[in-house]
Parts: sequence; structure tokens; C-alpha cells
Amino acid sequence: MALRTPANKGHTYPVETLTSQELQALLQACSHRAPTGIRNRALLALLWRSGLRISEALMLYPRDLDPQQGSVRVRRGKGGKARLVGLDPQAFAMVQRWLDQRHGLGLTGRAPVFCTLAGKPLQTSYIRMLLPRLARRAGIDKRVHAHGLRHTHAAELAAERVPINQIQQQLGHASPRHHVPLFGSHCPTNPAGDAISLISLDFAQKGIYASYTLPFCRRVSQYISGTQPFFRLRPLWLQRFAKQI
Repeated sequence: MALRTPANKGHTYPVETLTSQELQALLQACSHRAPTGIRNRALLALLWRSGLRISEALMLYPRDLDPQQGSVRVRRGKGGKARLVGLDPQAFAMVQRWLDQRHGLGLTGRAPVFCTLAGKPLQTSYIRMLLPRLARRAGIDKRVHAHGLRHTHAAELAAERVPINQIQQQLGHASPRHHVPLFGSHCPTNPAGDAISLISLDFAQKGIYASYTLPFCRRVSQYISGTQPFFRLRPLWLQRFAKQI
């Protein structure tokens, strides 16, 4: 039997992060009573608030969750590397409701956290079809997908001025050069950090990939070090960010 080629194979889409209101609407679009709705809401909350890849989330087991420490252990992330990520109490509460629900279904710790009602692993294809359906129900016009929740998490951390190395650790990237295209992860830490973050967030809103921010970040860094005169900052909008340093 031939494998079906994904409809979006070969296509590149601009990054679209979701607002807090859109994310709340997405969560509310899940059923509050049906076990599958409780499970789906817990999964969405975890993806949004932890920044996990969908493959990492679907491989979690109950033993990997530590609500007391507010942490989730990824045993086998990208490249086979393990890491510990943070998860806030509100997201943990949604996950806990699903854990209580699945306990009532007779499921044990041998089943993945996010599984079918029979204890079988969820497939990524199910999530791929689920999210657009929930987005339509929530009235969201943007393209909604699991990796977009990871993008949103990274953008929120950047907006909160979380240090780049901490974002890198949370997302499980081997190098800052592999950050999602939402902030100036290419740029070294320097006094221009706030301005660079503003540049990066401005680019993110335009859906421009982080690799394009590198020359602009370098120019700001050179301006700070005194090797780039102010009038050489081009395009002109770059001067607006430099003035904020």
C-alpha cells in the first residue's frame, strides 16, 4: 500500500503565532465533558505552555510528569537527547484532570499520557486533523498546527525577555542557531539585547524567518561596539530600535 503524500509537502508557510485570546478559545473549543475533549485540552495546554514537539508530547508517560516540581521529563527528544522542561500549574491542572479521567477508564502507567480511550498511542495524523477543526470551531482564521503552539511558546518567552540560553534549553535545541524563527537567537548577548528582541519580535509579526534577522542584529551590535556609525544603520527603521538602547 502506497503512503499518502501530505498535502503541504514542499510548501513553506510564514510563522503565525496565536494570541492569548485565540489560545483560550482553542482550549474552550474542546469538549468539557467527553473524555477525548478533556484529553485534547490537556494536550493543547501542554504543547502551548511547554513548547514540546508533538512527537515528544505523544511519547510522555505518567512517570515523566512532576507537578510538585513543575517539570516534564523528555526522555528522548530530537537527536535522542533527554531534557527537563518547565510547565506552569494551570497547564498541569488540565493535564491532571485527564490523568484522573484515564485512571477512571482503567488505564495504567504503561499507556502513554496522551492515548486513546483503549490505551493505544495517539497518532500525529489525528492531531494534524484535530487542530484545524478546533480552530474553525473557535473562529480562528490562522493556520493552527502543533508546531505553531511551540512557536507561540517561544515567542512568549522572548517577549518576557527570558535569556536565550534558557529558551534554547526549554525548546531542546543543540544550538541557538536552530531556534524557531521568532527572535534574534543568532545574536550574542550584549547591551543591545532589548533592541534586538524588539527587532526579532517585529520580524516574527511579519512572518520572516530568523536567518534574515542576522545582518540586522549584527549592525546593532556593531553600533553598540562603536564600529558602525548611526547613519549607516539601514534600513531606516533599524535606527528606531537603536535609539531605544
